Amino acid sequence: MDELLAGFLEDAEGLLENLDRAALVLEREPGNGDAIRDLFRSAHTLKGAAGLVGAAEISEVTHLLEEALENVLAGRLPFTSNLADLLFQGFDYVRELVTLLASGMQADPARHVEVLAALGALRGAGHDTVSNVGPQEDSGNDYLSRLSADARAEILKASEREGMSVYQVVLKFDPEIFYTGQDPLVIVCEILRLGDVVSFVCHSESLPSLEELDPERVWVWFEIYLLAPPGMLSELRETVEFLDPDSNQILICELKKEDLTSLWAGERPLSYDTGILKEILRQQKIYIEQNKGRATAAPSLERVLSLIAGAVGEQDILDRLLGEPDPDWRCFN
Repeated sequence: MDELLAGFLEDAEGLLENLDRAALVLEREPGNGDAIRDLFRSAHTLKGAAGLVGAAEISEVTHLLEEALENVLAGRLPFTSNLADLLFQGFDYVRELVTLLASGMQADPARHVEVLAALGALRGAGHDTVSNVGPQEDSGNDYLSRLSADARAEILKASEREGMSVYQVVLKFDPEIFYTGQDPLVIVCEILRLGDVVSFVCHSESLPSLEELDPERVWVWFEIYLLAPPGMLSELRETVEFLDPDSNQILICELKKEDLTSLWAGERPLSYDTGILKEILRQQKIYIEQNKGRATAAPSLERVLSLIAGAVGEQDILDRLLGEPDPDWRCFN
């Protein structure tokens, strides 16, 4: 038995003893908050340790137990006698799995599936009020339609490169991926090694406040556009083939120039001359200076700004062209 596994079994024994103590408290005092928190912490720790030694069955079961207990603590799932029975059966099964692991034996596949199905029902019980950490599943076009004008322009330009292709890679990792022994940044770096980055977006919209942040969970997801030779699709997909498709949302595809042009028709970033835009604004400022006090001056400026922003396609591009706003350009009463 290797040292890592021996350490896990020793730690698991202590954690299982904690589970037994908390379970006894709950039998006497159903719904005891401290006991439920003790169960949650033990399940959380046991899940992480099991993932590190490759004990997938233990990790799967403790993940479902932890999730159910988290929902109880958050008030999303009531603590009932039926729930208590399921939790206790789950923890008894974890002890059974640890014993099998120590003896070098495998769990019965049929029994394992049966326990996972029973515990999986708890996940559905709190589903209507539990929100996902990451965004919901989208198609490749959904991501493309939300790109900034600058990113679209770069991708279109790259798609015109002779003998090269642009690949879209979207990586929404399982928030608990660290407990499986995987490092998402290693996966990202392996993908980046296969081509030149055209656009890279790290989405952090789901980051909670510092007080609520769990450093052992993944809170961000990645959207990458790579320039690489044709025929790289299978090699890119090989970098993530070991990830569980039920808990990791992965999209990797090759983009065609004609598809991009069709998708962005009517909203494609225009070729624009910054000098012309600034001259329009300069003329508008002169107009306002000459018409101070007139009611038409303010709407006129707003109309020009609106037209330019619409023509360019992105308000932030206009902001960069203008630099810091000139207080003299404000609307007059």
